[in-house]
Amino acid sequence: MNSGQGFFVSRGQLVPKIWVVAVAAVGVLGATACGSPDTASANDTSVDVADLLLEASDLPPGAQVHRLPREDQMILNLNIHAPSSGIGADMNPVFDPAHCEGESHYADNARARLIEKGTASGALLESGGAYMMLVSETRTDVPRVVEAHTGQCSSYTVTSTSFGSTSQRSYRTESLDLPPALADEDAAILHEVGDPDNPDWSNDEVFLGYAAVDEYSVVVIAFEKPPKSEFDDVFTRAVEKVRRLG
Repeated sequence: MNSGQGFFVSRGQLVPKIWVVAVAAVGVLGATACGSPDTASANDTSVDVADLLLEASDLPPGAQVHRLPREDQMILNLNIHAPSSGIGADMNPVFDPAHCEGESHYADNARARLIEKGTASGALLESGGAYMMLVSETRTDVPRVVEAHTGQCSSYTVTSTSFGSTSQRSYRTESLDLPPALADEDAAILHEVGDPDNPDWSNDEVFLGYAAVDEYSVVVIAFEKPPKSEFDDVFTRAVEKVRRLG
């Protein structure tokens, strides 16, 4: 699936070489994101949330930034794992341990609900690093999100059956140190690895950055594991812009 802007908009993959996975947005969003991302906030302020997103000029030289104006584009870039009956998505999932199904859905929905009163963009750095950046006026509980990823379900396995074929993928997530500039922020950085049982499939490896900045939520997702220092830099720039202008 292509955004029409030269970027793939599926699981955040912004370059053609990355495997594209379709995710059904309706089942994940439910009723939380039924509004348009362009809908004005009920508490109207002089700051447009779209102005808080990083632009190419805010990033290292050579960066390309493309807005993701539609909800389906945003949901397909949020690294959602929640299995769905949608075309191309997993069906009949079995989680081990079983209680990790609830934690996985909580983590997914914590990102998906930010589409409400949110706006997002994709960035491709000259280094090849691919990022999805989102700013929302919907608040997120950063410690609870971290707990869902790194608590009792820091490691779990999902067995799925789709179109008569069964596959298994194991997920491992750890919390990483924040860069010094964000040490006093309500923020977290997570590193997640999805390891498939099929040796012909590659691992999915991502960084996820979450921050609650006053009334705003900031999420930055990096795909194909760029250098941690690069992710730290992009995440810091995203949070500091919201802190400065929000």
